Amino acid sequence: MKKLMTNKLSNFPMLDKCLGNFFKEDEKAYLFPLISGWSGSDEQAAYWIQNEEIPTFGGQTALEVCQNNQVKALLQYIRHIEYEGFS
Repeated sequence: MKKLMTNKLSNFPMLDKCLGNFFKEDEKAYLFPLISGWSGSDEQAAYWIQNEEIPTFGGQTALEVCQNNQVKALLQYIRHIEYEGFS
């Protein structure tokens, strides 16, 4: 199962480069396809992660949120958007 998950994650090299150290494999398997689908590509998702300020987090980017040890909060934010729409 882990090898299969790793193979799927290889489709997201830019996201893995940006966020790979912050998330567990199962979190990446959930998050990477989701935000790539929303943004249109792995490259565009990585751009969003690094550049788009998130008002919910005081204008921090998703990368800054992770760097500030708020990985769980970012996952909750993404799940909120997925299930309840934009915040």
